[in-house]
Amino acid sequence: MPDDPWAPDHGSETILCDTTFVSVVQSAGSNAKTINAWPAGTRRRLDGALLASSVITLAELRDGHIYAGWGGPGVSGPSSSSVPIC
Repeated sequence: MPDDPWAPDHGSETILCDTTFVSVVQSAGSNAKTINAWPAGTRRRLDGALLASSVITLAELRDGHIYAGWGGPGVSGPSSSSVPIC
């Protein structure tokens, strides 16, 4: 029977990624030089780790995408019934 892909790997490191880090990695898709300039040990550590982000980071990223006008028709700005993200 194959290993369970959802079983926790207690040898792995979990890194909580903040909004700045996620933004840099997200934008690196169009500019790989950014990440390639990081030390090799840092890149190996990130490659081997479980990367996590908080719901606050997701909200900040979504707000930034809306502000920049990114996204499809399902992504829109605040309406009169929405609660602002501060």
